[in-house]
Amino acid sequence: MKREYEWAGRTVLVTGAGTGVGRALAIELASRGATVFATARALEKCQPLVDEIQAAGGTAFAAVLDVPDPQDFARVIETIVDQEGRLDVLVNNAAIMFVGEYYDMDPEIIDDLVRTNLTGVMTGSLFAYRQMRRQGHGRILNISSIGGFMPNPSMSAYGATKFGVRGFSDSLAAEAQEYGVEVQVAFLGLIESEMLEKAEAVNPGATQVHDVIPFRPQPTGIAASRIVRGLERGDRAIFTPGYARLFWYAQRLFPRMIYRGALDSMRRYREVMAE
Repeated sequence: MKREYEWAGRTVLVTGAGTGVGRALAIELASRGATVFATARALEKCQPLVDEIQAAGGTAFAAVLDVPDPQDFARVIETIVDQEGRLDVLVNNAAIMFVGEYYDMDPEIIDDLVRTNLTGVMTGSLFAYRQMRRQGHGRILNISSIGGFMPNPSMSAYGATKFGVRGFSDSLAAEAQEYGVEVQVAFLGLIESEMLEKAEAVNPGATQVHDVIPFRPQPTGIAASRIVRGLERGDRAIFTPGYARLFWYAQRLFPRMIYRGALDSMRRYREVMAE
């Protein structure tokens, strides 16, 4: 039986911790004894979370981090290592989204999506991996989406970045294992979050996507608990809610069926947009 992962004394960096899944993960990890560094683009987005964790008896620190900026990422990791002597876990959670027809995309939005959702993950993983390799252990958890392994109509560019996160994670995992570094990826379905509501969107907005998806959003606390359990077990792939795993197998076994579902989803999306 695999020994349970001990969080007490572990140092964890969570990006995009101001809201949604990132916030819930920071709270969950701190409740298990980890020292959490919660980051966001602005201090006022993560300091209230840190205050809440500390009030509950946990240990947490707030840090400003602009994920697409490699120098910023390197600075934050260096600060953590200087203060704590190590970095045990990196959770690459920060992401942005665009909802709408791809022909409405602006090249600048494409660039922002790639820089935040993919390049930021790869850059953060680079600096974390170097430190973890030196210390002989560590875990990198990259947050992807079911849109990272199956068609994601109306979110094509976002889905492309999440496909990239999956491919990067699988490849880095094979490189890093020899050095005691585990690389894991979480595939999320619809989770209660401000991400969708705040997404860049066209005609008329992102919230209409809820009318197309036949699932209720999973509460962030439940999602965080399941993600952390998978992180503890060392699962190479973590799925939540449960239907995410079903879609994973369906995409592998019945890709034509999934594609037909994507066509139907796009048809219903356009009907909702036309109303």
